[in-house]
Amino acid sequence: MLFLFLSLFAFSQEKVFHLMGTYAIIDLPSKKAYQAYKFMKELEEKLSDYIEGSEVSKINQKAGVEPVEVSADTLEVIKKIPLALGAHRGSL
Repeated sequence: MLFLFLSLFAFSQEKVFHLMGTYAIIDLPSKKAYQAYKFMKELEEKLSDYIEGSEVSKINQKAGVEPVEVSADTLEVIKKIPLALGAHRGSL
């Protein structure tokens, strides 16, 4: 029983990453933690308004001027904004 308990710690390792202006704590096996980090980093590169070339930054730069083509991930987040605003009564 003790071996089983200790082996859980050997396969799962908590990692801390700086992403999207905050710290993300990922507690997964190393390979899965890297995959989770990579996924979140890709989202950050699309959604961050602090990254000059991100899709959201391009939307902000072109607002009212011309349309901006975005990825499916960005479009999905944009479509969910009304749900988030409703849940927070219009303030985020």
